[in-house]
Amino acid sequence: MELIYDVGVENGDDSAYYLHKGFRVVGVEASPVAVEKLRSRFAAEIVDGRYVLLAVAIASETGQAPFWVCDDHPPWSSFDRDIAARNGCGHHEVQVETRTFASILQEFGRAAYCKIDIEGNDDLCLAAFSENTRARYVSVELIDGDEQLRLLRDNGYCDFKLISQRSFRQPSPALLRLKAKLPQLARLPISKAEALVRHQPEPDWRFRGGSSGPFGEATAGPWQGFDEALDMWRAIADLGNDLSDWHDIHARLGG
Repeated sequence: MELIYDVGVENGDDSAYYLHKGFRVVGVEASPVAVEKLRSRFAAEIVDGRYVLLAVAIASETGQAPFWVCDDHPPWSSFDRDIAARNGCGHHEVQVETRTFASILQEFGRAAYCKIDIEGNDDLCLAAFSENTRARYVSVELIDGDEQLRLLRDNGYCDFKLISQRSFRQPSPALLRLKAKLPQLARLPISKAEALVRHQPEPDWRFRGGSSGPFGEATAGPWQGFDEALDMWRAIADLGNDLSDWHDIHARLGG
């Protein structure tokens, strides 16, 4: 069985999909609250060795560090208190074990795919890849597309897709330009309408809201080159702090 890294497991919906597809999974999750639930959800898979759950946070060095758990919206738990407190959410501090992502890659080896969504330290994962450990496919939450796309390109990734997490499709440049002219509240109905035609390539699997969705060749639309992806990112950035949608970068190794 090929390996997938699920970095930022949160409620486990992505891990469940990867296991359903027949992969072995190494999950990385910092929140002690989430870890307790995940150990129960994946108890059988942990016992049979298909699932390894690492209760650690990704950081620049191994040790311990304060981590902010978002009580009202757990996916926003982060080392960055501002992220955990977003929109006035209740949050609390805990001490967590930290590891470098490079050490995890060295321990478990190269993967077919690596999903990264850890609210703040995502780029540490991208920077940790080496020629011997980089995954064939990778996705990461889109935060600073200029930096993230360059990190990926410099590590040998040459094909890209910027995927809406509402529709699991690549956004239309024309629709992005339209949204940029609209106030925030007027954008939400458009994004909700897009979600009604969500890309669902799996007949026996329904992606729930908040999951990362399809990966690799199952993602919607054609792969783009670096310059095309950079242009798409800048069109998305023109939306500012758009609360109606969010995006992931998907990348594929060249060769």
